[in-house]
Amino acid sequence: MAGRRTKRSDGRFCLNITIENADGTKRRVYFYGRTQADAKAKVAAARERVGHGEPVRDATRTLGHHTRAAAHGAGSAPAQPP
Repeated sequence: MAGRRTKRSDGRFCLNITIENADGTKRRVYFYGRTQADAKAKVAAARERVGHGEPVRDATRTLGHHTRAAAHGAGSAPAQPP
Protein backbone atom coordinates (compact mmCIF):
# COMPACT_ATOMS: atom_id res chain seq x y z
CA MET A 1 0.00 0.00 0.00
CA ALA A 2 1.73 3.07 -1.25
CA GLY A 3 0.78 6.51 0.02
CA ARG A 4 1.03 10.20 -0.74
CA ARG A 5 0.78 13.23 1.56
CA THR A 6 -0.29 16.76 0.65
CA LYS A 7 -1.45 19.88 2.44
CA ARG A 8 -4.64 21.31 1.01
CA SER A 9 -5.34 25.00 0.49
CA ASP A 10 -7.89 24.88 3.35
CA GLY A 11 -5.12 23.83 5.75
CA ARG A 12 -6.08 20.18 6.13
CA PHE A 13 -3.68 17.35 5.39
CA CYS A 14 -4.68 14.73 2.85
CA LEU A 15 -3.06 11.31 2.78
CA ASN A 16 -4.03 8.68 0.26
CA ILE A 17 -3.15 5.03 0.06
CA THR A 18 -3.73 2.45 -2.64
CA ILE A 19 -5.57 -0.64 -1.46
CA GLU A 20 -5.53 -3.89 -3.41
CA ASN A 21 -8.87 -5.71 -3.24
CA ALA A 22 -9.20 -9.48 -2.97
CA ASP A 23 -9.92 -9.73 -6.71
CA GLY A 24 -6.66 -7.95 -7.57
CA THR A 25 -8.13 -4.56 -8.46
CA LYS A 26 -6.67 -1.48 -6.83
CA ARG A 27 -8.39 1.62 -5.52
CA ARG A 28 -7.17 4.82 -3.92
CA VAL A 29 -8.58 5.81 -0.52
CA TYR A 30 -8.24 9.34 0.89
CA PHE A 31 -7.94 10.37 4.54
CA TYR A 32 -8.11 13.92 5.88
CA GLY A 33 -7.02 15.46 9.16
CA ARG A 34 -6.50 18.88 10.70
CA THR A 35 -2.93 17.92 11.44
CA GLN A 36 -0.55 15.56 9.74
CA ALA A 37 -0.66 13.33 12.83
CA ASP A 38 -4.48 13.08 12.65
CA ALA A 39 -4.35 11.98 9.03
CA LYS A 40 -1.53 9.51 9.73
CA ALA A 41 -3.54 7.99 12.59
CA LYS A 42 -6.49 7.45 10.25
CA VAL A 43 -4.24 5.78 7.67
CA ALA A 44 -2.68 3.55 10.33
CA ALA A 45 -6.13 2.48 11.56
CA ALA A 46 -7.22 1.70 7.99
CA ARG A 47 -4.08 -0.31 7.29
CA GLU A 48 -4.66 -2.31 10.47
CA ARG A 49 -8.26 -3.07 9.46
CA VAL A 50 -7.17 -4.13 5.97
CA GLY A 51 -4.51 -6.35 7.53
CA HIS A 52 -7.25 -8.13 9.49
CA GLY A 53 -9.33 -8.60 6.34
CA GLU A 54 -11.90 -5.95 7.27
CA PRO A 55 -13.13 -3.09 5.05
CA VAL A 56 -11.12 0.13 4.92
CA ARG A 57 -13.96 2.16 6.39
CA ASP A 58 -16.63 1.12 8.86
CA ALA A 59 -19.57 2.63 6.97
CA THR A 60 -22.61 0.44 7.36
CA ARG A 61 -24.70 2.18 4.71
CA THR A 62 -23.62 2.55 1.12
CA LEU A 63 -24.40 5.31 -1.33
CA GLY A 64 -26.98 3.01 -2.86
CA HIS A 65 -28.80 2.83 0.47
CA HIS A 66 -28.91 6.62 0.70
CA THR A 67 -30.06 6.93 -2.92
CA ARG A 68 -32.90 4.44 -2.43
CA ALA A 69 -33.94 6.19 0.78
CA ALA A 70 -34.09 9.55 -0.99
CA ALA A 71 -36.02 8.09 -3.93
CA HIS A 72 -38.58 6.26 -1.78
CA GLY A 73 -38.85 8.65 1.14
CA ALA A 74 -36.97 8.55 4.42
CA GLY A 75 -36.94 5.22 6.22
CA SER A 76 -38.51 3.11 3.48
CA ALA A 77 -35.29 1.84 1.91
CA PRO A 78 -34.34 -1.76 2.72
CA ALA A 79 -31.67 -2.26 5.38
CA GLN A 80 -29.73 -4.66 3.16
CA PRO A 81 -29.15 -4.41 -0.60
CA PRO A 82 -31.42 -6.77 -2.60
